[in-house]
Amino acid sequence: MFQPWLWIDWLYYLTPAGRQYTSTLKIVHEFADEVIKKKKLEQHSKTDLTELENKTNDIGKKKKTTFLDVLVEENTKDDTPMSDNELRAHVDTIMSAGHGTTAVAVCWALFLLGNNPDHQEKVHKELEEVFRDSETPATKEQLDDLKYLSRVIDETLRIFPSAPTISRKLTEEVKLGKTFNLPAKKKILKNLFCKRLNLFVNQLNVII
Repeated sequence: MFQPWLWIDWLYYLTPAGRQYTSTLKIVHEFADEVIKKKKLEQHSKTDLTELENKTNDIGKKKKTTFLDVLVEENTKDDTPMSDNELRAHVDTIMSAGHGTTAVAVCWALFLLGNNPDHQEKVHKELEEVFRDSETPATKEQLDDLKYLSRVIDETLRIFPSAPTISRKLTEEVKLGKTFNLPAKKKILKNLFCKRLNLFVNQLNVII
């Protein structure tokens, strides 16, 4: 906090801490790249028969599909697929902060829905309309149709953040109020626990 010379990226990377950070990050990226490479090769080598065998075992039960399996498979179907760097960023996020934070968010979402039966009923109705009697895994298109559930999750994360802070890199200038501007291409750190309760109360307020 009191070493402003470390705020400059190129200067930080020259320090022992910066060199260690770069070395560690390289290891993480190489591991993620290798995992993605293997998954892509698996996707390209699949045939209809092997795909069926991979999804079901001898007794007809469906095998579990990992996040990366879904990510790579959907990415190959997309008209504008993500680059390897974008895929790696998603993998890094899941490996570093994608398990405990997700579990916490799900628990709080269920808590809020349990305490707000009206919103719970709307979510249930939406699920019935989107999935009906389908027993197949949800598709990306179906998940995109869950508009109300998405708002509930957003509200849950606003009221009960899974992490204390988030960082973002601004793609364009952002104006706060009448006098304060955040310049483009700057990194910002947002404290999620500091919020104006007189403006946004701690109750489920879904806007759709």
